[in-house]
Amino acid sequence: MKWRPIADAPKDNRRPLYIAQFREDGVLEELDWDAIWETESESWEIPQVYYVWKSANGRVEEPTHFAFMDETDESCPCALPDPMCMDCGGTGRTS
Repeated sequence: MKWRPIADAPKDNRRPLYIAQFREDGVLEELDWDAIWETESESWEIPQVYYVWKSANGRVEEPTHFAFMDETDESCPCALPDPMCMDCGGTGRTS
């Protein structure tokens, strides 16, 4: 999986995306999947519309990076060796 800056993310919602927030030192803070670029408004009383990244669990409020979910490699979505990861068990690889 190749992480790219969120500013370069496609906003046409054609391909499923992971979104993540990395700290400046490169440590992964938050990760979510099935991200889409979507409109949102304050309320019906305040009709200002703006765009936000929405995702499966809504855990990444300020994403810094994205990756395509349909890229074919064997890297784990956690992207880093994480001993608590249920998918890779800390190896960073799914196979």
